[in-house]
Amino acid sequence: MSIENIELQNNMEFGITPKFIPNLCEAKTLKVVEINNSSVRIELESKQKGVFPLSHFQYLIRHGALVLPKEEGEETA
Repeated sequence: MSIENIELQNNMEFGITPKFIPNLCEAKTLKVVEINNSSVRIELESKQKGVFPLSHFQYLIRHGALVLPKEEGEETA
């Protein structure tokens, strides 16, 4: 599935890269808590919470600030 076409779901987890500027607590992962038509509620591994406009959250994914973790057993080059 192309990263541009990713379907967000509750409890989905993302790795956080250095491109994720709002990461004041230096968390390594975040989890999607709730999604609606206009926003995405998240929780960082440090239990801090936040809300992003849906379009901005998708921008963060497209530009590599948030990445899906590698699937278990997936080979790396």
